[in-house]
Amino acid sequence: MKKLFLLVVVASCWVGISGCDKNTSHDEAPQESDKITLSLASFTAPNGSYSQPVTVTASTDWTVDGVPTWIELSPESGAAGKTTVTIDVAPCEEVEERSAVLVFSAGEDSEELTVSQNPASAILVDPRNFEASYGGDAVTVTVRSNVNYDIHISEEWIYRTESPRALESSTFGFGVAENPTRESRSGLVIFYQTDGFEADTLFVSQEPAPLPEEPEFSIPDVAGMTIKGRVMCGDSPVAGVVVSDGLITAQTDENGIYYLPSGKEMELVFVTLPSGYEFPGGSGCQAFPSFHRELTKPADEVEQHDFELVEVPGGNRRHVMMVFTDLHLAKKRPNTSGNYYDVDQYRDKFKPDIAEEYAAHAGEKVYSLCLGDITWDTFWYTDMSSGMTTVRYQFPQYCEAMSDFPIPVFNVIGNHDNDPKQKGDFYTEGPFKRQIAPTYYSFNIGDVHYIVLDNDQYDDFNDGSRVERLGLDGDSDPQKWQMQWLVEDLKHVDKSKKIVIAMHAPLTTINSSFVTSTSLSGGYRLLTLLMGYDVMIVSGHTHCNRNTSVPNYSNIREHNIAAVCGTWWFNVKSNNNGANYDMCRDGSPSGYKVFTFDGTDVEWYYKATDLPRSEQFAIYDLGSMNETYLETLGWASDEVMLNIWDWDENWTIEATENGTPVTFERCSGKDPVHYTWEQDVLVPAHLPGSPTSTYRTTTTTHLFKAKATQPASTFHVKVTDSFGRSYEKSIERK
Repeated sequence: MKKLFLLVVVASCWVGISGCDKNTSHDEAPQESDKITLSLASFTAPNGSYSQPVTVTASTDWTVDGVPTWIELSPESGAAGKTTVTIDVAPCEEVEERSAVLVFSAGEDSEELTVSQNPASAILVDPRNFEASYGGDAVTVTVRSNVNYDIHISEEWIYRTESPRALESSTFGFGVAENPTRESRSGLVIFYQTDGFEADTLFVSQEPAPLPEEPEFSIPDVAGMTIKGRVMCGDSPVAGVVVSDGLITAQTDENGIYYLPSGKEMELVFVTLPSGYEFPGGSGCQAFPSFHRELTKPADEVEQHDFELVEVPGGNRRHVMMVFTDLHLAKKRPNTSGNYYDVDQYRDKFKPDIAEEYAAHAGEKVYSLCLGDITWDTFWYTDMSSGMTTVRYQFPQYCEAMSDFPIPVFNVIGNHDNDPKQKGDFYTEGPFKRQIAPTYYSFNIGDVHYIVLDNDQYDDFNDGSRVERLGLDGDSDPQKWQMQWLVEDLKHVDKSKKIVIAMHAPLTTINSSFVTSTSLSGGYRLLTLLMGYDVMIVSGHTHCNRNTSVPNYSNIREHNIAAVCGTWWFNVKSNNNGANYDMCRDGSPSGYKVFTFDGTDVEWYYKATDLPRSEQFAIYDLGSMNETYLETLGWASDEVMLNIWDWDENWTIEATENGTPVTFERCSGKDPVHYTWEQDVLVPAHLPGSPTSTYRTTTTTHLFKAKATQPASTFHVKVTDSFGRSYEKSIERK
């Protein structure tokens, strides 16, 4: 009876409650069928990429609102039941924390999920560029930061105008001293994190002091002409000198005077060096010829820029051109070579070697070309090495490293010489133009017309679209202007001249069947413009040696030259299986190429760093190599291999095994010593991850192999280059 009484009471209460529900509106409470719950109410993501799973339990179909652009959901909606939603949070590049409230709805019910993200470590400088007048100037800089930072000033003529305020202060003043020279100059004010890797910079450029008010330099204005100037050699005017604003050209008259009706799009004016002359060195770096000026006035205002030349006694018809490429200087310690920083290797290996080679050409006129990747853009704003006092490596540091370089250097821009914080080709190449040289220009030495081109395009760098190409119709800014300028430049070049094209990325490639093809976008347009000329192309970028004839253009040959830095300063000789030289990815030693011109005739040789000039090839007993590696590479232990670094089709090979003639056959594959280094040194140094394919051994076509017929035999090899110079080596097989 007690149980029955309790059931009656409970039933009566339930009826009362149900009666109250019938009087409740939908606006006051959701229907029982509309229900949604989340496994999380909030979470905080780090500043990098982050994924967070959340379980959504709903009684009916559900959706989500309030999703900002930096958050992606997968899926973005679902059906009744349980659904696991992945919330992907993009890296935060803001200085301050950000958050969003995501509203999940199922019918009339909803739940909120708050997503917060920690800010990125950042130092943001405003302004980042300042152009000072020659008489001295001042600038106030605002810094937004959420880290402790310090300040480094690269040049003495830039100075602080007030003491640092408290850490939370973000305003600093800097002064610029008067420029006493007739050359523009530049420097950096670096704001760098004291306990991390973040940094930003103020780039300071200063216009040159004006020329003295002397009557002979007073050039009258001409209607429609916005740039004017005079080219002089001492007190004598130089006639016929080609001057350009990067789109159009003009020539100096008998008084050395030129005029250009320029729109100043490139913001530069430069001269093409005439044969028999040289440029004085620039004030920033004496090794860099001074042949260009920055344009500082609006497009409709006239400005005057004069140039000085130095006459070469006896002329420079016979001259030597040393060509090097891919320095990749970053003040970084490669993780396979101990504490030996890249800048130390550059200073202690390459510079003494090329200085010694320069001395070997005493009495000759010697010049040099650097084909780009001077720096390493990854480390312009970030330092990856601990214990460093300088947080970056940019062009001012390169100029300092080259200040005592014994040879005049004409520089080419490489893909790693573009500013990674800028967007658009015109802006990414801005620091190079302001601090080094135009990205395209020309000069004459003797009977050779040198043309420097930029074939790395950054139309949308921040979205990752770098393209190896020359300008095409529809291209933007410098790429389009470059090809327009080239047409103008070639109008002044007689077909009797030899043309040398210098650019970073190669025009051609060669496959494993030894077939050469033109691989550079826009390359055929260049080839069309060069028809009828005797042309040689020098390029870098690949960190390999390769000599090719351009298909269907018998007048054009390309020298793709191996890198000064070898395998990005990783492959040092103490760690590469006994080879006594630092290696590039194709097994070539780190080095550079030396060309000797006599009129339009030319000879060349490859000069390996740390090796005598007579070292031109390697000989390998494959029986001494790791059998597993040989099997992977497709080589056999009873074979002998040659790697002839500067091979072209005019080289010859003579060889014997125990005195009996033997034939070496050309083959395509990977150098076994560099591959051994890759497996034994490079890969372990990058564990638990793996090294980027950039550093790994590459396939090359300047390998040759012969099968031994006897055990423990002696091979003697003599190779002869295109100019009759012979080199010999022997190896005793084990």
